[in-house]
Amino acid sequence: MSIKDNGINKLFDKIEMPEDVKKNIYNNCSNHSRGLGRKYMLKKVAFAAVFLVTVTIGGVGVKAGFDSYKDRMKNMPKEEREHVEDIFNNSNDGSFYESSREFTREESVRYEELCQEYASGRFPKESLRYIKKQIDLGIHSKANPEDSEYGKDELVFVEKDNFLHLPESEMTDEQMLQLIDFTEKLYTVSSEEIAKNIENETEEKTEEKTEEVTYNEKELAAIEKAREVIKDFCGADVSEKNGYEIDWLDQDDPVNENIYSICFDDYNGEGIYQDYFSQYVIDIDTITGKVDSIDRPYVIKEHKDYSKAEIEKYVDKGLKEARKVIKKYAIGKNEKQYRYEFCNEYSEESKKFDVICYWFELEDRVYTVKYNPYGGYVDSIYRQTYWREE
Repeated sequence: MSIKDNGINKLFDKIEMPEDVKKNIYNNCSNHSRGLGRKYMLKKVAFAAVFLVTVTIGGVGVKAGFDSYKDRMKNMPKEEREHVEDIFNNSNDGSFYESSREFTREESVRYEELCQEYASGRFPKESLRYIKKQIDLGIHSKANPEDSEYGKDELVFVEKDNFLHLPESEMTDEQMLQLIDFTEKLYTVSSEEIAKNIENETEEKTEEKTEEVTYNEKELAAIEKAREVIKDFCGADVSEKNGYEIDWLDQDDPVNENIYSICFDDYNGEGIYQDYFSQYVIDIDTITGKVDSIDRPYVIKEHKDYSKAEIEKYVDKGLKEARKVIKKYAIGKNEKQYRYEFCNEYSEESKKFDVICYWFELEDRVYTVKYNPYGGYVDSIYRQTYWREE
């Protein structure tokens, strides 16, 4: 049963959060969920229920923050829960609500930081404000403050319109915390219903769900080589002693039976946001230790928007680093040609750029390598199915 089968994917599309975070969470939870049964699916529902809890934080503070979080969700005021339930029950396939604008990159950076503080027990002083007054939003692209019960720099939810008004000015910490808190509560209510559906659909497969997974000698070799490459490329320790388990392991390359696709996940994590930042996926040749794909999580604050003139200054340096990655990690060899283009991983509609994408055609493979000029490192290497001209 995939995430698409039980509706969790719809939750991602219906919640207001930085778009890159939403996209990455959905991609990790959807594309990397491969038939793991009840243990995995209920873990994903638990992620939905506690969302941003324990974000890359360790130690006693997390436990205290998590306990506070659980108490906050459990003791949600009746009136507020009714507001959230109405939003969930009135939703359609489009979204839970529409919002007045997108996050800026600066707001997204601060949003990530406040998610961590929220996880350790920093909550908003007040909950999100709800108002009932219906306003004329036209195509819902913006609200008219003169026709509403709120000011242009307030954060409010207009119930009759299912409309979230974000302040026109940069959001304050308190407003972001209110939004994070609102998001958590909406996920909590939504995931409770999804969890019930999953329980009902899987209750007859107990033996299959509890069956222990074993790996043959070749698969174990692939796992160990993958751990070594992830440690070298991403700087992450995905060993069992560090709390990581194998979410899935597939051999689905029709040409090379030595290539395995492996996903490592930190099962100590308790949130969807944590899941994204603690999940690593790699396609690796168990014989050579070379890879067809590997990437590190996209961290907003480690990237920067550049104009075309500004980012062009990093092309030569990026090419040098990209070629190092190709030489060291790529399964293919002998470069035939390359090209590059400027991209924005944060926003597809942006007129600025935050990564340089290098395309390499080798003798038997084509790869894309994404270089982050602000961080000074390569974000990812991916095998492509064909060479694509500009």
